[in-house]
Amino acid sequence: MLAPLRPYFTVASVALLGAAFYHAYKRKNTECALGEGCTVGENRRRQRIVLWLVAIVTAALLTFEEWSSWLIYSML
Repeated sequence: MLAPLRPYFTVASVALLGAAFYHAYKRKNTECALGEGCTVGENRRRQRIVLWLVAIVTAALLTFEEWSSWLIYSML
């Protein structure tokens, strides 16, 4: 039923992940105190970790047709 829409969902997923990576890794224009280095906050680090996990799950789901038959065959 949703198979004809798969290309659109794929493009939307890749585009949204691209936007998420852009926002997660772009430089912020923040001023640091004199003599102290600017560090990446713990919250930002967690966001990047979650983003990478979501990207891995999305890649696995987008390529499910290619590797699922091999997985089922190897389990038999």
